[in-house]
Amino acid sequence: MNVSSSIIIQKLSEDKLESVKAFLTSLKLKFEIIEEQPYDEDFVKMIQKEDEDIQKGNFTRVKKEDLGQLLGL
Repeated sequence: MNVSSSIIIQKLSEDKLESVKAFLTSLKLKFEIIEEQPYDEDFVKMIQKEDEDIQKGNFTRVKKEDLGQLLGL
């Protein structure tokens, strides 16, 4: 029975990536490199600021029974 397996290696430096590629090639293994894009820097800053605001108490709390009125329903 043939079983397909995957290995995920995260956050390799460029030199380590080249070494892993050379190793896999020497074993004649098929591999695929997927480059992940980090979150947009402005998006991360916005989320961090909102998290700070919540920790400081700068938010509005709405009761469940008031949601309809708030949303104009």
